[in-house]
Amino acid sequence: MSHSERTSSVSAKLTTKQAILGAVLAYISLIISQLAAVLVSQGIVRLGVPSAVGSAISGILYIVLAFLCVSLICRKCFKSTMDSCRITKVSVKPVWGIAALILPCIIVFIYFMMPGHLKNTVMSTGELCYTITDAVIFYGLAAGIVEEVIFRGVIMSALEQRWNRYIAVIVPSVIFALSHVIGADLNFVSILQLLVAGSMVGIMFSLITYESGNIWNSALMHIIWNIVMIGGILHIGVEENKYFLFNYVLDSHSFAITGGDFGIEASVIAIMGYLIFSILAIVLLQRRRLK
Repeated sequence: MSHSERTSSVSAKLTTKQAILGAVLAYISLIISQLAAVLVSQGIVRLGVPSAVGSAISGILYIVLAFLCVSLICRKCFKSTMDSCRITKVSVKPVWGIAALILPCIIVFIYFMMPGHLKNTVMSTGELCYTITDAVIFYGLAAGIVEEVIFRGVIMSALEQRWNRYIAVIVPSVIFALSHVIGADLNFVSILQLLVAGSMVGIMFSLITYESGNIWNSALMHIIWNIVMIGGILHIGVEENKYFLFNYVLDSHSFAITGGDFGIEASVIAIMGYLIFSILAIVLLQRRRLK
């Protein structure tokens, strides 16, 4: 049995109560960990600490709190270890390390080939340090790791252990998409686009987790994507965003191209990217099974 198969195997099937309770607690843990980390960061900044340092602290604290909560859920609710949820020691396969860089680069390249113009946002040194730190540590490392630990780690594993892999792939992916709808000011078409795109990217992350045997490969994909696409470094859209260091303002106003009110993460171009790497994960899974 391969390492990935060992880490994905479980000693006992979960009950319905355990699976649902564990999944709900995991989602609540994400919210509480993030809220606590941000509040601590804000308190530190009010004491005079630079915003960049506060952002770094919030990112690290977010990860630590989430892992503590997940460890507790695995031990008390699942009567198991974090390994059973594919939350293992950090291990990244070269194919997904390369894919993590290729996916956002391809998307950015395609958009840069479209009519539009590049604008730089003038920032002070403090604002620049905060923007980069927030992009890399909070939105990149922290959000990328924690969301994969929760959705592809705990929730996906709980549903798989209780039901099957199909439910384990689809349900957390839909929940992942719905999470981005909450609190967003979107019209009906944008909500539909976001649900499709959010579910597709969730399915991609899930398939990568299954193929690699742990959450770290999908986490790396998630981290790089967040840093490049949403962290505050580069914004691509129909309007300039002053909180981003660089802006590529598109001439096109097509919902399919712009992703509607949510942005290019929900665009047809991004969805095609998610689909391509989902197919790659499926091909690699099938190839491994045939060996």
